[in-house]
Amino acid sequence: MSAGHRHGGLHHLIKLFVAALFVASSVLLLERWLVPLDLSARLVVAHAAAAQADVPEHFAPPTAVMQIDREHFDRDYGGRTPLDRCRLRDDLDKVLQALPGLRALGLDLDLSDLPPDRADAAPQGPDGLRPNEAQNRCARQLLDHLRTWREAAPTQEEARRVALILPVDRQDRGQSATWRSEVAQRGLELADPRLVQEFGLVRRHWLNPEACPTLGQLLGQPPQAANQAACRDVARDLVELDEDAHHAHNISFHRAVVQVRVPDPGASGWEQQWQALAAQQPPVRQLFVGARFDASDDFLTPLGTMAGVEVHAAIAQNPRERVEHLWGFALDLLLGVVLGAGVTWCWGRYFHQRLSTRLPRRQLAFWWLVLLALAWGLLLVALPLGAQQILQRLDVWVSPVPMLLGMTLDALVLGSVEVALARLEAREGRHHEPLHEAWPAPIPWLWRRLRPSPLTAPRSPAAWQVAPAALPALVWWLVVVLALLKLGHALPAPLEWLA
Repeated sequence: MSAGHRHGGLHHLIKLFVAALFVASSVLLLERWLVPLDLSARLVVAHAAAAQADVPEHFAPPTAVMQIDREHFDRDYGGRTPLDRCRLRDDLDKVLQALPGLRALGLDLDLSDLPPDRADAAPQGPDGLRPNEAQNRCARQLLDHLRTWREAAPTQEEARRVALILPVDRQDRGQSATWRSEVAQRGLELADPRLVQEFGLVRRHWLNPEACPTLGQLLGQPPQAANQAACRDVARDLVELDEDAHHAHNISFHRAVVQVRVPDPGASGWEQQWQALAAQQPPVRQLFVGARFDASDDFLTPLGTMAGVEVHAAIAQNPRERVEHLWGFALDLLLGVVLGAGVTWCWGRYFHQRLSTRLPRRQLAFWWLVLLALAWGLLLVALPLGAQQILQRLDVWVSPVPMLLGMTLDALVLGSVEVALARLEAREGRHHEPLHEAWPAPIPWLWRRLRPSPLTAPRSPAAWQVAPAALPALVWWLVVVLALLKLGHALPAPLEWLA
């Protein structure tokens, strides 16, 4: 290979790297606006991962979900809202006796104090208590039973945990200080019941160590990692859930499909549910109990509609699934250079034949565009499959969306423009510029001053030419530097919205 060819190949490689770096940086900075596309990709990959998932050894303990469906609610709980705490107390006692291997219990049911009865409320039952008074007494008895069960753990290594949710209603949360204190005195834990919906879909949670954890976060981590002080502080708890990008984690729904057992509440009653769970092996270690008798208890997820208690159970399986921007950025850059070379080669062959003086060659030139389209279609399948394998094996989400956008832009726009310009330059008899000129300014400017020669001597363009000529390089450097700052979690405060 001649020196000229080597020089041209290296010059082309630098151009590809510069373009790929700019595209990868741009897509990274536009991540917030690409959420709808990322949701679609996550939907496809989550379904594929759930269909092929197995149960690695590092999975969370065997988990189950028990739900009170509409039929069960009407038949056994009298259709009462809030739930009949006296009936729930008796039912949970049976469940705990039937599952002796249970180590953690999460109740996605509001057991906080009911408001005082109206003055004209008639006493009920032999104790002469008014309705809400009787319900509050049953709720405290339930808390005592849960404390007794927690303290009856056979050994320290088999310590038991019980988690209750804070009131869902904001006004009730503000008036629940006494109830929270009573829960803490019994050695029970508190958790936030709320879930965040993005575009109507629950897909992520925010694990902020300074905030009260949600139910799934609480039971998915060791007890010492939970910030119970924030849960007991009414003032801190009333703030909205933190949506800081630094604390964001995807919910591993593909794990929940394999790991979380959910007996069908519509096909059997409450008793049949826990009997079915008691007969399964390995024994259930973690149990979530919740409600599904109201549409407000359902959430749309990448795997379809799920009850809130099922979403919390999914979070508990892997509360720290990572979203690796660095991996995605590196893959964007690598594919941008490697596949960009193939794209420009296809466009080069297309223009070579399309501009040929021979009619048959011109007529067959379109096959290069067909090949380019087939390669793009193959990439459309291969990138989600790669993201699925990384998710299943490494618990890391690498979105294929940035790579697909970058390659689409390269295949349809940048590649053709680059080849067309190169052919125009070649037709005009222009040779390749020096290698340092392939980089964005100010690298060529610095090179000319560090290595002065008659060919690279500093030029003095007119002042009116400087600003327009420097604008593309300025934009390139600005985008790349901001992307690198985002990767390093070092964006300045005024630019945090880009995170």
